[in-house]
Amino acid sequence: MTHDKLWTAVYNELAETLPAHAINTWFEPISPIALSGKELVLEVPNQFFYEWIESHYKQNLINALSKSSEDDSSFKFIVSAKKTDLSGNGDPEPKQKKPSGFLAPLLNNNYSFEKFIEGSNNQFAKNAAISVANDPGNSSFNPLIVYGGVGLGKTHLIHSIGNAVLKENPSARVVLVTSEKFTLDFVNSLRKNKTVEFAKQYRSADVLLIDDIQFFRGKNKPRNNFFTHLTSSTRRVNKSY
Repeated sequence: MTHDKLWTAVYNELAETLPAHAINTWFEPISPIALSGKELVLEVPNQFFYEWIESHYKQNLINALSKSSEDDSSFKFIVSAKKTDLSGNGDPEPKQKKPSGFLAPLLNNNYSFEKFIEGSNNQFAKNAAISVANDPGNSSFNPLIVYGGVGLGKTHLIHSIGNAVLKENPSARVVLVTSEKFTLDFVNSLRKNKTVEFAKQYRSADVLLIDDIQFFRGKNKPRNNFFTHLTSSTRRVNKSY
């Protein structure tokens, strides 16, 4: 079996067990390079891809390779020689008059501070959120991280912040994304060599609300790569479980 045919079989096996967005984001960019003995050599776009797949999908790859090969095959990653600028200081991207569509706020208008059910276990979080909404970026809470058990109103609070900011200043750029969406945007910018554009788009936010930040837990290198693209001037509010 050639390396191309083996990788096609592995890819199809992965597609049976993993979500489509995972396949499109992490495995479609992989190129099979060679079959050296029983070792399938796979090329990934950059070190970030290698680290992410190793930490999230290594066992999936092992299982798919085992089912796709009659031999006791293994795999090895090599990083593409093409360099991707992660600094945000590379060649200028075309100027944009308006930020891309993914920056549009996805806020639930039914969430507000007035409708928030306050109790002894969330009173401080509410007051901190109000402080952020009243003076984004200039309060003591920048970034503000809201955490706690299920059903305590974390999502309600971060939506309330965004709604309050827009009520006071309708022209404010309020961005609400999940940490997974943020990750996928970053990965896609790597694939398309548009990390500068990615950084500019998120930096254009006046208030950045990131939902479910536990997605970054234990992923120090990817997390650090993400947030090097954000300046301290962006007001960040995070919610975790």
